[in-house]
Amino acid sequence: MPTLQPKGVDPLKQFREGAWALVRGDEQTVPLISTAFAVKIRGGIAAVTSVRTFRNQESQDIEPTMTFPVPIDAVLCSLKARIDGRELVAVAAPKDEARETYEMAIDSGGSAVLHEELIKGVHMLSVGRVAPGADVIVTSTFVVPLSFAGDRPGLRIPTTVGEIFGRSPLLDSDDLAVSDHEHRASVTIACDNGKATLLGSKANGAGVFEVSLDAPIDIAVSGWTPQELKGRAGDGREVRLRVSPLEMSSADLDVDLLFDRSCSMNDRADGDAEVRQSKFEVAKSGLRAYAEGRVGAKDRVRVWEFNGSVNFVGEAVGSAVTALVQKLQTPSGGTEIGVALDALRAREAARNVVLVTDGKSWAFDPQKYARCGMRVTAVLIGEDALEGGVSHLAGLTGGQVFVPLGSDVPAAIAVAMDAARLSFASVRASHRRPEKLAVIRRGARIEVELRGKPRQGKAL
Repeated sequence: MPTLQPKGVDPLKQFREGAWALVRGDEQTVPLISTAFAVKIRGGIAAVTSVRTFRNQESQDIEPTMTFPVPIDAVLCSLKARIDGRELVAVAAPKDEARETYEMAIDSGGSAVLHEELIKGVHMLSVGRVAPGADVIVTSTFVVPLSFAGDRPGLRIPTTVGEIFGRSPLLDSDDLAVSDHEHRASVTIACDNGKATLLGSKANGAGVFEVSLDAPIDIAVSGWTPQELKGRAGDGREVRLRVSPLEMSSADLDVDLLFDRSCSMNDRADGDAEVRQSKFEVAKSGLRAYAEGRVGAKDRVRVWEFNGSVNFVGEAVGSAVTALVQKLQTPSGGTEIGVALDALRAREAARNVVLVTDGKSWAFDPQKYARCGMRVTAVLIGEDALEGGVSHLAGLTGGQVFVPLGSDVPAAIAVAMDAARLSFASVRASHRRPEKLAVIRRGARIEVELRGKPRQGKAL
């Protein structure tokens, strides 16, 4: 399925020109034989284990590279590879040291695996010495907090690099090759709090879902309640972790709303055949619902629309905001998020921004907007929304990102606008061992408390 290419800086250019020059071998593709996901949800945290099986169908040894996506907010905590019956377990090491160890193992005739996070969300695995006909089974586990937009928490699992960056910016030899008969993956879900449902798919009698690998996996949880989790930190202290929906502020709203009206917003919002509206239509409808039902008498909203250029629609207070939303023009042109943000940056008063977009642009510098004190909260519209650049922008500026589950766009827009009511204070770094931490991610408040004394010489 063709995908529009984001404009601007190619986020993986340095790796095509640099790191890929270090990859050995003859650039052979490695067909993907099977994929399985096992999801365990506990206390607001999801642990997702993926098992991908590849096979060398060449007549010679090869040294392939494989790429796979991980959610932007997730942490990869375990990785291992089984090559023709031999299991290799990943151990964290400095980048140069890990590369040297890998090269030495290959030069000595052995097998080795090198894992690298190229940029946030994109991981690469280099596998040395795969014999003809041999299988490579890659098992990885990441943990990620649930997101909260509306009345149910949820989780989105990307299945291709393209869902983060809109296209695969990798060499053909580094892309996953999928055979003609294996375009699907199995998914199992275990949830100890509430009921988890994979949207758009039904489980078979054994509780296994079958999904296509050409779209993200969306999981919604109903009947969920906050629970405290206990564990142990690397320095020996007890860890207590709690994830809960963020309590929204009742403060007056004063915000600049940036609305994407580029051509890609004309695409259908959801792969569900019953959802026929475009991304533009569902986003505009969601904004109209918020303006009519949630905007108070003292709330002030400045509405901007952008494609290849930016247009100021107007400023309104209270119920008059609805009329501004109605003025949004139909989609046309390209996506220039940087142009739109620069227009706001030129206005010193524009510091609280809500961005509604499918994210298909790399032509902006997140650090520039963070330095000027701008906070960007974003809603990513559509199954093909690109998380990489917009999530980085929101994270650096102290904002949040909301990705609707399925077609539930109005709920995501409502929680994003409500999040813009929260007061904003810049975070200061500390080099002391913390005892309590609290962060806000995608409508969730994540609180961590560490108890006891750390072991001597151990850092968190």
